[in-house]
Amino acid sequence: MAVKFEMSTKVERAGKTRWHQVGVVMENDKGMYAIIDSIPVGFTGMVSFFVPKEKDGSNDHQRSKKDGYQSPKSVSELTDDIPF
Repeated sequence: MAVKFEMSTKVERAGKTRWHQVGVVMENDKGMYAIIDSIPVGFTGMVSFFVPKEKDGSNDHQRSKKDGYQSPKSVSELTDDIPF
């Protein structure tokens, strides 16, 4: 199975228009199908299809890993004392 398209819709938030990814279109030997992950509040029913971007590791999360950040592996690692 391969992701052919990312499905996104425009949403208004805090006075700005943003894109919200609602799912993907996948293809297998029987044809194409859509997987819908979420539908935002105020959804108009219009969805745009975009070719998936290459995953090159240049997003903020990947850069923070290069700077030494490591995300927790389990919930038990999140039990630090909170100072308030």
